[in-house]
Amino acid sequence: MFSQQVMPTAIENDNRVNRSQVSEKNTQQLHEKNVDLISSASVQPKMTVDILQSKDEQEKKIMLEMMERETKKFQQALADYHALRLPNKAAYLKVSSMLVQSIDQVIQAGDWQKTLFLRNTIKPLMAVREQALVVQKKLTQEQIQGPAKKQLGEDQIKVFITIYQSQGHNLALWETQLRSLSSYVQGRPVYSNEEDIRRALRAKLDQVNEAYVVVAIDRTSVMNLINHAERTDRLGHKLLVLMPGALQSENIYEFVHQGKCYDFIENQLYLASS
Repeated sequence: MFSQQVMPTAIENDNRVNRSQVSEKNTQQLHEKNVDLISSASVQPKMTVDILQSKDEQEKKIMLEMMERETKKFQQALADYHALRLPNKAAYLKVSSMLVQSIDQVIQAGDWQKTLFLRNTIKPLMAVREQALVVQKKLTQEQIQGPAKKQLGEDQIKVFITIYQSQGHNLALWETQLRSLSSYVQGRPVYSNEEDIRRALRAKLDQVNEAYVVVAIDRTSVMNLINHAERTDRLGHKLLVLMPGALQSENIYEFVHQGKCYDFIENQLYLASS
């Protein structure tokens, strides 16, 4: 479970990352000066070094500044939580939600997959975000009408639809797509068999950018193509053709990305309990 101790630890890690970044930059600048002194016979204008590094360094600086701002914002929310005489579920849910929002802001600040340093910087924050979402799910479970996992009606079936996201590591962007599901699945393959869609996704090159969503639909929403050739994907798997408007966000049963299953509750993704 995502505990109170996890959140300050994540903040301390962020601070260490920032200090490490400053140290790395200072070391790099010192190294450049030494190279200039030693290689005086072939000195290049300083402007050349600036042009080569300025774009990436400025982008990295903006991303780390965003991390620092969001860390300070969350630290204040955490301080307010600890100041309460009797912290309750509502207060803990609020601070947990604040953490997720702060991390989402940091994630959207730039491409954290661009370098090894940035990937290692964002990786622990992504883990903390997932822990926070698990906490949110447990705390909101009692407030949700009906069971968290939707149950199929007698006249309903499950269908499986592939969806694509260019920033597949960003769970918040997947959530945005799912909220407007009908707009994003037009023309996407629709399967009746889950194993078929899994095979199709395994054949993709950029699997991190691919996922599938499980949706409950009325049986009558499947079009009967008696007079038309059967539709298949490039691997020969049978595809369905659905009536317009058959796929709706409120009927999402499950979201699956890189082998992980998520429940879609109140327009947010929560890692499914094992």
